[in-house]
Order: sequence, then C-alpha cells, then structure tokens
Amino acid sequence: MPLGLLQPGATGFWSHKKAPLLEHDPKDCRRVAEAVAHAAGAAHWSVAPMPEDEPHETFRRFTVPVADGMLQCLTHRYLRITALVPEDWNVWDPVFPEIICDADQVQREVGWTLATSYELNAPLDSDTAAALSKAELEMAKGWQAGSAGAILFNAWD
Repeated sequence: MPLGLLQPGATGFWSHKKAPLLEHDPKDCRRVAEAVAHAAGAAHWSVAPMPEDEPHETFRRFTVPVADGMLQCLTHRYLRITALVPEDWNVWDPVFPEIICDADQVQREVGWTLATSYELNAPLDSDTAAALSKAELEMAKGWQAGSAGAILFNAWD
C-alpha cells in the first residue's frame, strides 16, 4: 500500500468548499527533474520540458536522457511527488515499471518523494483512498483509476 502518497487534492480535483492546492512553480518542477536525472545517472543540464505538457494534467513532464535511452520525469503539480517512467509511458494506461534511481538522493537534493513502482502500482482500495475527498473518489471511479499512480498522475478534465 502506498505510504502517504495520496493526499487531499492529489487528483487535481477538490471540494467546492475548499480552495485548490497551490500549484508548484514550473522552475521548481524543473529543479526536481534535474535532481531525478542526477540520481538516475544522467546529466542534469540535459533535462528538457516536454512540449505536450497540458494544463489539465496533474503533472509536468521532462525528458531525461540516460545511458540506454530516454525516460520521462513526472513532477506532480500540487504535491511534492515525482516519478520516473519510460519515454513511451501513457497517461491513459498508467503502468509504472521499476526504474533504478536513488530516491534518497532526490529527497536530500530537493525534498521531494520519488515514488516507487510498488507505491504507484498499488491497487486503489479503501485504505489507499481514505485521504481523498468525496469529489476525488467520484472522479477516480468515473475515470476507472485502479492504482495510486493513476490517481496521482492523471489527465482528467
């Protein structure tokens, strides 16, 4: 089960009674992607934002070149959570393979959590979803989000 990854606002939807979470500055997200690249063995200056960054996604995408190809670094827009996924990762079929990267190094450098594939692929159950608001649970059900990663890194509109 994810250890505290899901928090109110994780889906990008919130209660009409509460203000939305503050969005992280794109520059801060880039610094996180650079720290992830460094922890994955890539040169931090080679990180680039991906052009298809969409405002309705709960994350920003950055390319991270590594020795055997390209990866994407996903930085959550509202929470201090990031993930490293293959270049061809698809938000509509969110499977999170294990990618070797020093999560502790990312935490030390920028204070963000680099989520593991175990945490992101964990099925959405009552314990996992307990932190989400009623509105978020309804959206997750409507979009058939089946894992913590599908909740965190979504493109629902």
